[in-house]
Amino acid sequence: MTKIFPKKLQKGDEIRVISPSSSLTRTGKFEDKLKAKARLEALGYQVTFGQHILENDLLESSSINSRLADFHAAFLDPNVKAILCPLVALTLMNFSLISIGTL
Repeated sequence: MTKIFPKKLQKGDEIRVISPSSSLTRTGKFEDKLKAKARLEALGYQVTFGQHILENDLLESSSINSRLADFHAAFLDPNVKAILCPLVALTLMNFSLISIGTL
C-alpha cells in the first residue's frame, strides 16, 4: 500500500468533522463540539460538520447510509483539507476515495 502524506494545514483551510461510527451526540454534548470548533477557528481554520452528524435513531445513532454519505462527501469535497472523526468504524468505507481525494 502506498503511503499518503497530507499537505500541511494553512490558515483558512477547511476541517470537516464527521462521525462515521455513530451519531456525534454519543460523544457528549454538542455544545462541547462547538467549543472545540471555536478553538480551531481561533487558530485560523474553517470548521464544518457532516450533514448527518446529529441524526439519532432508537439506537442513538444515524443510519449507516447517512454516516457513509458524510464520509464520502468529506473526501470528495475539494475544499476540505482535513477530516476529524471522534468515532470511527472502518468496515464499510470506500477507501479508494481517500487516494483520489484532494486531501
